[in-house]
Amino acid sequence: MLWFGKIREDAKAVFKEHPASILSCFIGFLILGVIDDILSRIGGINTAREVLEVIADFCFAMTPAFALCESHYGYLKKNGKIEDLKDIKKSFIYIIVLLISAGMSGAFAYIKYDPANHINSIFDFDVIGAENPFMRFFFVYLAACTIGAVYFLYKKSGESFESYFVKGFLGTMKGELAYGVVLLGGLCIVWVFQTLIYDIDAIGIVMSLISGVMAYPAVLIALSKPGEKVSKFGRIMMGYVFPGFLAAAFIILYVYILKIVFNWKFPSNEAFAIVTVLFISGIFFWSMAQGCTEGRYNQVLRIMPLLFIPFIVIQIICLYMRIAQYGLTQSRYFGILLIVFEVLYEVIYTLRFLKGKGMEWILFPVVLGFVLIALIVPGVNVCAAITGSQGKVVEHFIEDTISGKEPSSSAKAQARSAYKVINSQAGFEGSRFIKKLGSKFPEFDLKAEFDPDGSDSVDYVSSDYYYADNEIPGFDTLGYKHVEVVSFSSYDDEDTDIKDLTRVELRHESEGEPYAEIDLSETINKMRELRKNGAVQFEFNNVIEDPLIFEDGSLLYITYISFDERGDEITNLYITGYYLHK
Repeated sequence: MLWFGKIREDAKAVFKEHPASILSCFIGFLILGVIDDILSRIGGINTAREVLEVIADFCFAMTPAFALCESHYGYLKKNGKIEDLKDIKKSFIYIIVLLISAGMSGAFAYIKYDPANHINSIFDFDVIGAENPFMRFFFVYLAACTIGAVYFLYKKSGESFESYFVKGFLGTMKGELAYGVVLLGGLCIVWVFQTLIYDIDAIGIVMSLISGVMAYPAVLIALSKPGEKVSKFGRIMMGYVFPGFLAAAFIILYVYILKIVFNWKFPSNEAFAIVTVLFISGIFFWSMAQGCTEGRYNQVLRIMPLLFIPFIVIQIICLYMRIAQYGLTQSRYFGILLIVFEVLYEVIYTLRFLKGKGMEWILFPVVLGFVLIALIVPGVNVCAAITGSQGKVVEHFIEDTISGKEPSSSAKAQARSAYKVINSQAGFEGSRFIKKLGSKFPEFDLKAEFDPDGSDSVDYVSSDYYYADNEIPGFDTLGYKHVEVVSFSSYDDEDTDIKDLTRVELRHESEGEPYAEIDLSETINKMRELRKNGAVQFEFNNVIEDPLIFEDGSLLYITYISFDERGDEITNLYITGYYLHK
């Protein structure tokens, strides 16, 4: 039972070193249990429920700040730089941090409560683009506290970055597995009691109590008490099995690069996502593998991050083609940020590698710096960048329309799409830009022109609206002399005939003589059938994954198609794609 004794001692030490953050998290969970099992079954006390929800949100939001102060204090105390919190000159910084954190947490709790600013969850990606800019500052606050707390726990451990990484990860997995087992056991006991003895509403309370006692403390134990060594099973899995899978994926990607070079083939749309997942998982796998191996094998593992460098080129090509054709969105902006991070990571890693050193503490401020850039820094944050990119399209379209020019159908579709991206993803900066447009061009009705259906979401899907997206398909140009960018666009206020879906004419930017006539009836019917069966979006995208083949051997790769359906009539049909012919 030595292992149990060690866990008990580690738990006692953690509860002693982190009492405030553990208590704050526990209160939050306990309140959620009370709300779920007691207040939700008693009528007429909505006010009490709302007050408790605000308190719970406040407690959860304060937990990272308490963790930061506690981990920093523990680090200083271990190094003999502070003896007691009564030393006000050295502990005054904690008062400042907690006051700022209380203000941030209180504002967040109020925003969640206030119907005018209500958000369901901070894990909802859309809150980054929320018009209320406070949420972006709140994300930075969470990131700063969490990264800072982990950093000081790491420094206190005295381990190398790679060793701390693998021990902390394995410890967290063990702790959360134990939490899951205890939680499952507790729920089973409640279920048996309800079935055989008395039907009592206690599931929420039991879940909250177990979560408050185990979920967060288990992570703290793993990160603050990483242990002396990695088990044999952990070394095998982290040092050999996972790096083996990673190496196999590397080999496949190198073969894919050779295929692109020899066939002169564009990277497929899925390549960016695959390489991204490979890099994120790679940081975990090669860092942990280096932390639990030694000798020549460890030296081989240290080369692995350098082998990733050619894959960054694939990401750059894929993302450049998307942005050049469709402009910036949130996902593409974070794609750019990821590529910059990868390049910076490889530069730092190479310099440290040449000196025979690991990454150590450098990643902590780098990650925090990217969070600041993405959410706060004026001019380059996600909302400002989206507004700058998509705003040019909208403003250019308005200027052409007011000057008497007749924009093409594709230009109108691009402007409408750009407006919706700004309205839904560019947050405060986007709202301010739209207001400026209204003041600058008072004679132009933005709402009527760009958003007649009242939808402000780019991914808007209603019962009568369909779309499929395959923006940069992979295709082989071998055997074809010409690759044309073609499109078709039709709106209610235009005369273009789209009643005959078997003869849709494709032109360059919807202008000039048609390159070809395409039969879209089968594609439209497939999408209709998917809607009837309740399909999710990626199933619609799969409809246009394969090219349409013409009788003369020509191919059409559809990159995007959208349309509205009113009864049996198709309206607002918009198509873009690549037409390959000899």
